Amino acid sequence: MARQPRDQKHRHKPVSNRLFQFGNGLWSFFDAQAVYPDRKTAKAAWQGCRREVWAQRQRFMPPKAAREYDGLTSDALELISSGAPLDEVLDALRRDRRAVDRFERRDPR
Repeated sequence: MARQPRDQKHRHKPVSNRLFQFGNGLWSFFDAQAVYPDRKTAKAAWQGCRREVWAQRQRFMPPKAAREYDGLTSDALELISSGAPLDEVLDALRRDRRAVDRFERRDPR
């Protein structure tokens, strides 16, 4: 069962990285319990575990938190699936690459 972090030491550490694979950290996908009290706190926790979540996540779909907090999309995959022109697919990939560049500049290792 997901719990709200208890003290300052655990404030930005998620109870489970799975919270960010399937949700945005404000609620638990698995038991619908509140986890972080607000978006600002959840986003800070995401920034602290982003790389670990990506290491555990399948590569075709970004974690929900990456879509919400980092601006990543699955647009390129959807465009490929729909038979869109290559230039549209490449534009979507460039947008996602820019989003990755932004969060890497903002939150370096």
